[in-house]
Amino acid sequence: QLLADSKYSEKYVLQKLIMEYLHCTREQMWTEGEKEIADEILNKITSGYKSYVEDKKPLEYIVGHVSFFGNDFIVNENTLVPRPETEYMVQAITEHIQSASLNEAVLMDIGT
Repeated sequence: QLLADSKYSEKYVLQKLIMEYLHCTREQMWTEGEKEIADEILNKITSGYKSYVEDKKPLEYIVGHVSFFGNDFIVNENTLVPRPETEYMVQAITEHIQSASLNEAVLMDIGT
């Protein structure tokens, strides 16, 4: 019912919050969508959605973690959220080093 409600225009965010707080996959969310949601969980979902839409709070801060390069990191307002572009860059550099057989490659991280 939440996803059908027109007041939730940011469907992607709503879906992510539902999956996060119900600990379910996207498939479970759609196939088991008629299940009753406890008031406490519903309040978390709607509060998180409101924080995203009205306060422009990043989704990662709302849920408190982010996945980066296969690892889950705790984030909050005092940390930077790793961007997907950074993950792509790390992947590209890793692949380049492996394909070029650079056994003694030196990488420098400048500016963090």
